[in-house]
Amino acid sequence: MARKIFAGTLMGLSLILLALSIAGIMLAWIYNEPLTLQATAKLTEIDGQMAQARIALQNAKTEIERTLRIVEDAEKA
Repeated sequence: MARKIFAGTLMGLSLILLALSIAGIMLAWIYNEPLTLQATAKLTEIDGQMAQARIALQNAKTEIERTLRIVEDAEKA
């Protein structure tokens, strides 16, 4: 008799823990969706800014090289 009560208690406890685990997984999934969307939007914005910075650096490099050529030509003359 005690064995049946113990087994029933363990099964009930296991069922409760399983239900709580499933509920936790569902809540994590629900709350992660908006966070994922926000993070993706922010990273997309940062990617655009990084692309602009890269282009600005390339333009600056080109200008410095051009200026260096002008200075070298002036020194030769």
